[in-house]
Amino acid sequence: LYANLFARMFKKNHMLEQSKDHNPGAANAFLYGGFWCGSFTLLFDLLKGFVPVFLFMQYGTASATHPFLIALVIAAPVIGHIFPLFNHFQGGKGIAVTFGCLAGL
Repeated sequence: LYANLFARMFKKNHMLEQSKDHNPGAANAFLYGGFWCGSFTLLFDLLKGFVPVFLFMQYGTASATHPFLIALVIAAPVIGHIFPLFNHFQGGKGIAVTFGCLAGL
C-alpha cells in the first residue's frame, strides 16, 4: 500500500491502473513511479517487517520469546501486507516485508 501512496505523491497517478498485474509492490513502484517512489516504497516495506520483529526480540521477556510467539510476530506483518483489510484483501507479494522480518531477527 506504500506503493500507491508514494506513486500518488511523486507522480500524481494511480499505479495500479497502469501496471499489468495490479500488484502494489516495490517492483511496480520502481517501474511506474520512478526511482524515488520505488526507493521509499522498498524502505517502508522493509521497515514494516523489521520494526515489530526487532522490538519484540529486543524488549520481549524471556518467557515471551517462545518460538511460536516469534513465528506469530513474523507472520503478522507479512499476512497483513499480502491481505490488507483496507484494500479489499488485495496486497503485494510480501517479499520486501519478509526480508524486513528476517533482518529483524
